[in-house]
Amino acid sequence: MKVESDLQSAISEAGENKLSSIFDSCLEAIGKPIERLNKSDRLRLISLLKREKAFDFPKAVPYVSSRLNLSRYTVQIHKGKQLT
Repeated sequence: MKVESDLQSAISEAGENKLSSIFDSCLEAIGKPIERLNKSDRLRLISLLKREKAFDFPKAVPYVSSRLNLSRYTVQIHKGKQLT
């Protein structure tokens, strides 16, 4: 059983590293540090994350909400919006 839990832990860590990498590249595309993002920038960032399939990762919403210092509910709402 130890091997199974180690495998799950490794998969989870690899997924989080990939998610972190996707988040950082999308943030770089915005061109501002997190603390200077306005609502429009956050919507654009979340749209980029959707396009890069970041939300396909388990626990992506809590991860993004933590990085952006937003509630998970707010991230879910932004995730559902379409930019025009």
